[in-house]
Amino acid sequence: MLKEWLYNYNSFNSIKVLAWREQLEKLAKGEVVVPITVTVDPTNICNVNCSWCSSSELRRKQVQSIPDKVLLELPEFLSKWGVRSVVISGGGEPLLHPKIVDFLKLLGEKKLKVGLMTNAVNMDTDEIRKAIVENVRWVGISLDAASPETYMKIKRPRVANAFPRILDNIGWLCRNRGEGKRPKVTTKFVIHHLNYGEMYRFAEMSKGLGVDEVHIRPIYTPIYKFTKGVRKTVEFYLRESRKDLEDDNFKVYGIVHKYDRDWYKIVRFQKCYATPLTGVFLANGTFSICQDRREDTAANLGKYYPFEEFLTKWGGQKHKDMIERISPQSCPHCSQCITNEVVESAIINDEMTLEFI
Repeated sequence: MLKEWLYNYNSFNSIKVLAWREQLEKLAKGEVVVPITVTVDPTNICNVNCSWCSSSELRRKQVQSIPDKVLLELPEFLSKWGVRSVVISGGGEPLLHPKIVDFLKLLGEKKLKVGLMTNAVNMDTDEIRKAIVENVRWVGISLDAASPETYMKIKRPRVANAFPRILDNIGWLCRNRGEGKRPKVTTKFVIHHLNYGEMYRFAEMSKGLGVDEVHIRPIYTPIYKFTKGVRKTVEFYLRESRKDLEDDNFKVYGIVHKYDRDWYKIVRFQKCYATPLTGVFLANGTFSICQDRREDTAANLGKYYPFEEFLTKWGGQKHKDMIERISPQSCPHCSQCITNEVVESAIINDEMTLEFI
């Protein structure tokens, strides 16, 4: 069986959730805890058009952004609530929000750990670059191609010369980071039938830019099927890129532990416990309890502003009922599948005998 990584102490190893054992034990009892990490979608406006985007339907219905006032009040609320970290991501390209620089600065002032998911097209102003270098712990760059031609096919950018522009931005960030190579820079490669042949070149290109690590995973789409040939080719490129390119400063991570051998999702748990550990402040002003179900109204807890009213919903009966109704087998994908396994196997059943070192 292919080993997806050679170094276990990496940010993609889902078993790290055991660091939050106290919260996991509460979840096992049916309690609703304060999230460890929340995702914020500042806007659903985007300058690319990925075919697998989880927010495409929301964007088609209405282009929306979090109002400036609400976005700038959010860091103080999250800090007081007890949230530890914030991922700026998902519904669109976050760097397109007009107040993104101020938002990053406020998160930094509140000592919240910040991760940024971006396509890096607009990461080319002095103001944005400075805010990222000073306030962000890691940057994940959705690139998915090693050539302008493939990038055009799978990302369908709405701006000219997007691919070379992105490479320039990545190179600048890697050269101008602060002490300790922060933020960490990761390039993301979502495996698709139009790009899988470029995987080795992608890793080679990323290393040349000064990137710290490459993150490779299949598309999160239940109807997308990969042939055996594609899977074998990707596994070969993964082995070769690790053998040829990895060193103390560069790693290649293939993420397959959430899938079976055919790259379908695995559900090795009976109940969804994990949703209170995270959640998404959507651009449309509502809160999704599941990062994989942004468009699903059954996962929507309602409006999050005013924040005081939102806290009356968090952990309330409606929230608990929503969690109870989740059918893991019916979910299209589960980013928290390993967390749910850990709760059942390690916490409830104590299969790891956690009291023994």
